[in-house]
Amino acid sequence: MVIMLGGEAVDANNFTSIISDIALLHSLGVKIVIVHGAKPQINRILDTHNYVTPYHNGIRITDEKTLDMVNAGGWPIAANHFSASLHEFE
Repeated sequence: MVIMLGGEAVDANNFTSIISDIALLHSLGVKIVIVHGAKPQINRILDTHNYVTPYHNGIRITDEKTLDMVNAGGWPIAANHFSASLHEFE
């Protein structure tokens, strides 16, 4: 099963419940692949730098400057938080 979790889900008040439900599926033997988004989190980082990224057909074009800002701005920490939340239910 592939589950897409948008960045909005990570910011949601019920994020812990979402992770708990995914953990339940996993405990029942369901093989899960999680694809997570980060649009709102990346937008916040870019907003703090007053940097606007180009879009093509509604998809952000991530240039090197954007990638550097996101990496320096805490995205790896947020990604680790997401991963740690999953491991709490193992």
